[in-house]
Amino acid sequence: MFVAGLKNCLQHRQTPYSQYRLPAVLELSPEPTYHWPVSKAQGSYHCVARARQPGRTRFHQRALASVGSLTLDHQGFGKTTLTVIMWGMHAVYLLLFSLFFCLPVKAGEIQVRDDTGRSITLGAPAKRVVSLAPHVTELLFAAGAGDALVGVVSYSNYPPEAARLPVIGSHERLNLEAILALKPDLLVAWKSGNVHTQVEQLGKLGIPVFYSEPRELDDIASNLERLGMLAGTSITAGVAARDFRQRLHNLAENYAWQPPMRIFYQIWHQPLMTVNGQHLISQIITLCGGHNIFAALDALAPTVDREAVLRADPQIIIASGMAKQQPEWLEEWRQWPQLSAVRFDQLHFIEPDLIQRHTPRILDGADIMCEQLAEARSRYQSSMPDRSKW
Repeated sequence: MFVAGLKNCLQHRQTPYSQYRLPAVLELSPEPTYHWPVSKAQGSYHCVARARQPGRTRFHQRALASVGSLTLDHQGFGKTTLTVIMWGMHAVYLLLFSLFFCLPVKAGEIQVRDDTGRSITLGAPAKRVVSLAPHVTELLFAAGAGDALVGVVSYSNYPPEAARLPVIGSHERLNLEAILALKPDLLVAWKSGNVHTQVEQLGKLGIPVFYSEPRELDDIASNLERLGMLAGTSITAGVAARDFRQRLHNLAENYAWQPPMRIFYQIWHQPLMTVNGQHLISQIITLCGGHNIFAALDALAPTVDREAVLRADPQIIIASGMAKQQPEWLEEWRQWPQLSAVRFDQLHFIEPDLIQRHTPRILDGADIMCEQLAEARSRYQSSMPDRSKW
């Protein structure tokens, strides 16, 4: 079904494309050209390379078909950003996973790229894995690698089995001696959450380090697949990834097309903090048919003032906080009865572990948010049928 002239994209890595284990559904164009259409019954496909720099090439590959589109950017060894508006294209997922994360290896070796673009090579599946972030612990268990875990950081509270594992400090302050005593053959780190110098020290001792940093919802599924490869649990991980993508597809089909609602998502109160449009939580807001009122801000988790919230007049306010209980500061918004969210009683809470951890459970939080938005939408529609007055 899927045809792609991807030889140049593969040559970007200076590796013969024949060494890549690509799905059988793919056909590679033999011509070494930077732009070409390959016409098929289902549409045409294009690959464009641009912005050449010494040692770096940026590729922008676009596949256009009658059922949707796929956009992929890869810059140097930096992050790969993927937006799929082509639900159900399992061949596309296979293509991207094979092309960008599965590397040519020697017999018996396992090699993948982590979320920073680094290549990690193991001589055999990891048997002694240390997790350096709570979300990583969840991902490893979901990928079927729980039996290989020998150490975790504090707040690794899911699944319950994680509580029985040795704790090697917090994600911000690792106990290096405790980690070394566990003799790990793989560390799974959190790029933006761990102290870089500590992880770097461990890497210099010869311990392989995989950085997990999901920035898109599908990155969670991709993390499952790659961690499954490293731990030798690819079958379990593949099923978990497929189930995640199917749930994501179902949510999009049910909610993404609904009339948008103005949302203020509050992650903290002093200072007042929210998320911008690049944050994973904002992607869930969009998935549920909402509009993040602070999507345009530059910082991933910006500080805002109360007056800015009042001016934006959100129709729904959703808070998370740090605990399983609804934070008291959510009710403080009732001091401003002119707010639409207050007038229509749309102050909601989602347990932070379900929405703020980059794990499969984030779709449990998405289920809750989508239902909250659907309830609010129904209330607004019944009170004000004319949507122009919302």
